[in-house]
Amino acid sequence: MKVKPIIAALLLVVLLTTTAYARQLDAASYDLRTVSKLTAEELAPMMHPESRHLADEVIEICAKEGISAEFIATVMRWERRPDLRNWFGWTDNRGRLMRFGSDVHCLRTIIPRIKQMYLTEGGRYFKGYTIAAVSKYYNNSDFWRNTITAGTQRILSKGCELK
Repeated sequence: MKVKPIIAALLLVVLLTTTAYARQLDAASYDLRTVSKLTAEELAPMMHPESRHLADEVIEICAKEGISAEFIATVMRWERRPDLRNWFGWTDNRGRLMRFGSDVHCLRTIIPRIKQMYLTEGGRYFKGYTIAAVSKYYNNSDFWRNTITAGTQRILSKGCELK
């Protein structure tokens, strides 16, 4: 069977692109300092319905802080307490859930803290740049680590389909 050169070239491009995405999409080893290439319009449908209105702020703050918006959106999905405007299940020093004045106030407060405490060498809870490393102190359960890994992977995979 003879393959036309244009078809062969297209197949090669698809193969190379798929291989690059596969390397990029390994959420277990994904560097959480990777800034998202998604727009807020692309991220919003992949977020929990209660948090979709915050996609613009998530993209903006994560880009500024140098942290994965895909990861942050996934944590928000599982840790959210919208009644308290607390999108990360963040607690005070006494272990009580914190209440924030606004949704954006929560994001602007907690995303930089996650970056500084968990994803910065010398940070209080730093163990590395992966979900497994953050999980050691953020929640320290297999369920959390596996759920956040799967959710981040889902967003990364769908994001690649959009590009």
